[in-house]
Amino acid sequence: HLSLPDSPAAAIRARVARLGSRVEALLSAAAAAGQRFEFEVVRPVSGLSAHEMLNALETCLEARLLEEHAGGYHFHHSLVRDAVYEALSPRRRLELHRAIADAVEARAAAAGEMEDASEMLAFHRRAGERWGAAFRPLTASGHRAAARGGLAEASALYQQALEVADAAEAGGPERLDLLEALGRLQLTLAENGAAARAFRAAAELSGPGGWRPDPEQRARARRHEA
Repeated sequence: HLSLPDSPAAAIRARVARLGSRVEALLSAAAAAGQRFEFEVVRPVSGLSAHEMLNALETCLEARLLEEHAGGYHFHHSLVRDAVYEALSPRRRLELHRAIADAVEARAAAAGEMEDASEMLAFHRRAGERWGAAFRPLTASGHRAAARGGLAEASALYQQALEVADAAEAGGPERLDLLEALGRLQLTLAENGAAARAFRAAAELSGPGGWRPDPEQRARARRHEA
């Protein structure tokens, strides 16, 4: 007898499987990219040629798995994206996030839009467990969030950057700037204890070759700590 899927996610995966391997390749790459994605980023990650990708996209649009919008595509419903993504093995997710990060970086570098791509790059570098490569995009994302008034978001991004600073072999001056930016944000957010810890860490920083913050920088950090 015919067995029926026991969940909406299983039904979606069965539907995708019936559409063929090229649709599966497209949707796997797209699911790792996020709810919304661009052709130029997902195409090289999917392993499909441009012609194959266009045909697979047309199939997905007709099946109402994807929708088209200005500048790209998005999943018709988050359930579709979740069903596809959750079926990927942890190793496959890692590989896809790493490939997407590389594609995003290449496209942004060619267009001179690295700053604009920092949030997406930071997300995929972390999801791909490329901790060192995530440091600068995370820091840049924090600066952008702070500039638009997203102070809590910026604070979280700065802290994530600090977590991967060792893997990135970040230099003393970069760490100092990051700790001071974090401390200032935490003061604004009335997180005084956390701010004091950030400024104390800034004052006590040391690096290769005997690097330390200069006396003025240490004094400034100590004043904020107090």
